[in-house]
Parts: sequence; C-alpha cells; structure tokens
Amino acid sequence: MSFPLYSRATLLACSLATIAVGLLGCGSGEPNSGPDMSPDTWTVQEGALQLQETLRISEGEDFYFGRIADVAAADDGRVYIADVEATHVKVLSPDGTLQDTVGTRGEGPGEFQHPLKLAVARGDSLYVLDGADGRVHVFTPELAFERTFLTRTDQGRPINMMIPSGAASSPDRAFFFVYSPGARAVVQEDARMVVRTVHPGGAIDGTLFTTPPYRMTSTDAGDGGRVFLTIPFTPYPHYALGPTGRVHYAYGDSLRVTAYGPTGQPERTTRVPFESTPPVTDDEIANALEDRTRGREQVKSKIPASKPAFTQFLVDDDGRYWFGRPTATPDSGAWWVAMPDEKRVVTDTLPSTVRLLTVRNGQAYGRTTTETGAPALVRYQIRRSE
Repeated sequence: MSFPLYSRATLLACSLATIAVGLLGCGSGEPNSGPDMSPDTWTVQEGALQLQETLRISEGEDFYFGRIADVAAADDGRVYIADVEATHVKVLSPDGTLQDTVGTRGEGPGEFQHPLKLAVARGDSLYVLDGADGRVHVFTPELAFERTFLTRTDQGRPINMMIPSGAASSPDRAFFFVYSPGARAVVQEDARMVVRTVHPGGAIDGTLFTTPPYRMTSTDAGDGGRVFLTIPFTPYPHYALGPTGRVHYAYGDSLRVTAYGPTGQPERTTRVPFESTPPVTDDEIANALEDRTRGREQVKSKIPASKPAFTQFLVDDDGRYWFGRPTATPDSGAWWVAMPDEKRVVTDTLPSTVRLLTVRNGQAYGRTTTETGAPALVRYQIRRSE
C-alpha cells in the first residue's frame, strides 16, 4: 500500500522553511547549489522492501572474526572482511567458507596495522586502506600483492576510501578519499571535512569539496591539555559512491543527499521528507554514558533531545539511497531505501545490532553480533514487493 509521507500542509510548511532559511526537509545542513528534487510528491511503501537473510557466520572450525571494520563483495561472489584485530583481510566464498587471508601485521608492502576500508574495482582487484598510516595496498584478483601508495597529506590520514567501478583499468578515473580535521579542529566553527581525489598511480589532487565535520566537545585533561569527546546521538556526515562515479554526501540531521560530479560541483540534491525522529530516552542516555570516566556531565549536556534522521547511509549499484533510521524500539532499526527518480521509498526493519556496510549485486552485507556477543557477518537477499 502506498501513501504520502506528509500531508499537503506539512509539505508546504517545510518547503517555505527551506526557502526562507536554507533548511532541508525541515532539518539543517549545507545550502543546495545544484538542481533540487522537490519533496512534495514522495510516497512510502512500508514493508515493500524485503531483506531475506541468506548467510550468517561467526566462528568456523578454522577461523573466527576479531573486529569487523569493513566488508566488500566481488562480482564472483567472494566476500572480503577487514578484520582489525587479526590485522588481515579474510576472503570467504559465497557460501561463507574461508578461502584465504590477505596481508599480515606489519608496516611493509602488503602488511597492515589497521585495515580500515575495502574497495573492489572492476576485475575484482582488491584495495585496502590502512587507517594507521593512510597507505593503500592493492591486490590482484588472485590475491597477490601488486603495489602500494600513500594517501596521507598535510590534512592527515583519510578516514574513507571510495573507488569508482573501472578505476583499476581506467587511468583517467580518480579515487575519492575523505580527510577529517584533527580533534582540536572538529570543535571549531570553521572546521571542515575534505574530499580529495587520488589517481590510481597515487597522485593526490586538490580539494574536490568540503563539508561540515562531525560534532564533538572537549574537557580539561588536568595537565594543561584538552580531551576531545564524541557526543552520542549527534548527527554526523556520511559519504558514498554511486554507480556513475559521483560522490553522494548526506548529513545525519535530514534525509538530504547531494551528488557531486568529477569537478566537485553539486549536480543534484535529493530531499526525502520524513516525520520527526524518536526522542532520546533516559535509559538510552544512561547506557551511552555507562563507560564514560571523563567529561560525563559535559557530554550529557550536549546530547540532543531527538535521535538523528539516520545513522547509516549507503548507495547501491542501482543508485538507490539506503538510510538506516532510528526507531522508538531499541532492539530494531528501520531501513528506508529511496529511489530518487521514482520519488518513492520502500522500507523494512532489521535488528538494531546489524550494521550494513555494502550493497552490491542485489545483496546487502553487514556486521552484527551473536547472542554471546561474538562478531558475525550477515548477508541479505534484496527483494521488493510491488
């Protein structure tokens, strides 16, 4: 069953607010500089998205997961898992059998200290970003080490890596890396996240575009320094690469996505209207602060009254936007899949312990935990009921 997301009056009020003060979906964010897709005709189909679990694996006879940082899927069905604790990449067959491991602990070529992000280019070449030194290691589809290049700049180490399809075989296709300001800059009004292009040979271009950073607070360390602290339930920036090589940016305070082209110019902004998000409960605040030993009251005073519009954001190979959204039920989360050209949203729910990391070839891959708290890989087949 399809129905409007908002009443006509609500949409009108939201549109007027957007025009007047540059807000988006009645939420804040960057001003829109590209063609805008108006939110007034969007519809939602609850339950029309069906995520059917087809694989869940945690520990086998010959391996277990330490800490899963990222997941990537190859065209041949192989699944790559960046395991930070084991400091290598596990390679699983489509049925979840361990086929091989890539890399080992160290600082040399093909060795990792903190395997943070994975990407699979055309031909199933594997790229691994080491978060410790900003170095990218490249492996052939046969998992042999090929080369490495450094992406660290005067802006620090990148925190995200996005590789367009075909980048490995097309020298004119650039990679995209997101650089975060240091903790001291994050709490400043003029701090910016920076997206830069890096060519396959390792040459780093200038800034493609900038966005606001994630929000933090700081407290006195007692020795003349400052300790910088994250704020639970606060929105933060998200970046994902679409199938045509555009970088899609969204901030967690609204369901607005801006697509940036190869020159860094915003080409289209999509606004998905949404109703207000659930409030942050006292129990949730208590759980979030349970292990805090420093700056507890200061952090507590910065926690927003409501949850962010979304906490996870992905773009699949059909160009659809995947938003992991909060619910009023602590043990489940809603997934909204927005189709910009159709102005339609389909929804489903997953356990709140599931964090989806990539969507490719009609399947969604993520990490979760078992009943005993052990890390696990989970895979879903994507179906839509019309």
